[in-house]
Formats: sequence, structure tokens, C-alpha cells
Amino acid sequence: MKNVIILEKAGIKSDISIILLHGLGACGNDFKEIADYLQSNCSQNIRFILPNADEIPVTINNGIKMPAWYDIIGNELTHRQDEIEINKSYLKIKELIDKEKNLNRTNKIFLGGFSQGGAMALYVGLRLNYNLSGIICLSGYLLLSDKFEQEKSSEGYATPIFMGHGVEDDIVKYEWGIKTKQILEEYNYKLTWKEYTDLAHSINSQEIIHLSEFINQKS
Repeated sequence: MKNVIILEKAGIKSDISIILLHGLGACGNDFKEIADYLQSNCSQNIRFILPNADEIPVTINNGIKMPAWYDIIGNELTHRQDEIEINKSYLKIKELIDKEKNLNRTNKIFLGGFSQGGAMALYVGLRLNYNLSGIICLSGYLLLSDKFEQEKSSEGYATPIFMGHGVEDDIVKYEWGIKTKQILEEYNYKLTWKEYTDLAHSINSQEIIHLSEFINQKS
């Protein structure tokens, strides 16, 4: 994948790798502040991989090209989903993970993201034929949920999941997060769910604290 930002301490071997996927119209750089906090508050050295999605026309934004992991066609994000671009992004993200597996002999790899990126993290992580140290889904949802039963991997059950969602989110609706939570619990995934009162479609300091606790526990 082109345009990948790598953040790590020079000359120091990293203990874990964390791949973070940005939201619609954003970029990998948007995670730099969060990465700094996590590095300062996690007990191990972290290598951050911050990829940038390709620019594609986004229907909901009048066909304007912008960084996106897949197209959004309507206001209901769970309807008419762009399966072609979702699976193109799947292959690119999986390639990044496989590269980290070859570099990181401890095999401590987390895959996460915000909004579209969180949705892709769930989509990729639960379909891999190996388990990760953790999946992080911030303000995301389960893509192509009607195909989840047939496409989920048996190895994915061993991967712990952190989901955080704002109760006031009107972009990726809180109800979609709850529905995803219910599906994952139905299949007995190892899910940590956190919801945040008065939080809209964003990330707050409390969520980042909870995320650092999750990473420390699972790495």
C-alpha cells in the first residue's frame, strides 16, 4: 500500500505493532496525537502504521473524490454497501498485516480504526485465518453483516475486540454500534464495549484512556 506513515522510536525495537485506519475524508496523520498518547501510556514500545486510503468518488458527497476505504451511497450506511471497494481495501490492509507479521516476531499486532476505518478493522480482523492481539473499532459498525455468518473465520474468535461509541453519534449511529455489539456477543466474541454519553461522531480523552488500558491488557 502506498502512502503509509510509520511512527516508531528510532533505534529501539518495537514490542507491538498497531495499524490504525482513518475515517472518511481523513488521513493517517490524524492519528498522530492519539499515537503519542498511547506510546506514552502503554508499557511496551509501539510501532504505529498509519495508512492512507486511496481517493475515490464518494456518492454521498456528490461524487467528490476523497480518501475512503469504500464508497458510501446513502444516508443509511448499512444499506447498499460498496462490496467491491470494501474487498479491495481488505486485500490492501491484509497485506500490511502480513508485512508486520514478518517484521514483528512477537506477533503482537493490533488492527484498529475510526468510523470507516473502524468498520474496516472489524471486517478484516474477523476474516483473517490467524488471530490478532486485538481489534479496535471506534465509532464503527459491522460491514456486510448479512454475509458475516458465512465469511467469519474460526481463528477470529481468539481475537479480543474493543468497541467505543458515542451515544450522540448521528453519523455512524449509536444504534448501529449497539447492533454490532449484539451480533458479536451472540457469536461469543471477546468483546470490550464502551459507550460515551454526550459524545457525537468523535473520539474523546476518556475513550483514549480506555483504549490504552485495553492495549496494555492484551499485549
